[in-house]
Amino acid sequence: MQLASKENSKKQQVAGARAPDYSRFHLKIDWLRELMTGIIITAWVVLAVQTIVLSMEGASAAYGAGMGLFDALNLQLGRAADGFGAFVLSLCAPAQTLSFPLALMHTFLMWQLMVFAMMLPGVMSIFDPAKSQSKPKSQMVLLSLGFVLAWSVFSLIAAGLQLTLQHFGHLTDGFVLQDWRLGLAVICFAVYYPLSLSGRRDLHHCNVLLRKLNHSQIIDHPFFEGMHLGKKCIRCCWPMMLAMFGFGVMNILAMGVFTLLLIYQRRQKQLPAVNAPIGV
Repeated sequence: MQLASKENSKKQQVAGARAPDYSRFHLKIDWLRELMTGIIITAWVVLAVQTIVLSMEGASAAYGAGMGLFDALNLQLGRAADGFGAFVLSLCAPAQTLSFPLALMHTFLMWQLMVFAMMLPGVMSIFDPAKSQSKPKSQMVLLSLGFVLAWSVFSLIAAGLQLTLQHFGHLTDGFVLQDWRLGLAVICFAVYYPLSLSGRRDLHHCNVLLRKLNHSQIIDHPFFEGMHLGKKCIRCCWPMMLAMFGFGVMNILAMGVFTLLLIYQRRQKQLPAVNAPIGV
């Protein structure tokens, strides 16, 4: 018995000596988490400043349903427009005189800002040190770059679509679809798609991959895994993003509601209605 106890104690000592110390990785990952948090906060601050300036100009109502509330609030507060408001408005919407490449870059940056504000909060669990303590910094950086690149491609396509709709007169000056029936159809499709079998399947696959990346100690090909995660997120979220044309591309109220919905979707632990059909 004593011999067995000694052998067990020796094994425990050896196991303890060989156990890797992941504390150094906390510092490596924390700065990346703080960077992503800073990007999210910056995006929402810029969007909030745009909304405030629009209300100072008395133009909020033109940018989507519910945005007139900011005009009414501004009147109650008695604020007036100034030169700073005109400057920020020039940053919100590209001038008609801009060349197509400059207008495309301007509109792309606006969509990229929306992506950072709406999509990054839902995947911040990847950067939780409690779940990613064994992931080296290089893997997390490459994973983040892949995810951002996938959504950058989507932002570029959405920017091109927005400029095309503007060119043919299908968008108002506030970037809302001119035909309210078309806008309503886009919004209804965005509501229907997450409830459909295809939408629930895409959401399930996205959440499964997110959980896998959360709990994997080592990620093979992290850049491509990040792109793969971004592609999965795009497949389940693109109707919601395109619904912004119905609500108004700069409608911060719709952005806030969609962001909360996306965070809720990413935090679902299981989707029982989907498990059986897709055999997971």
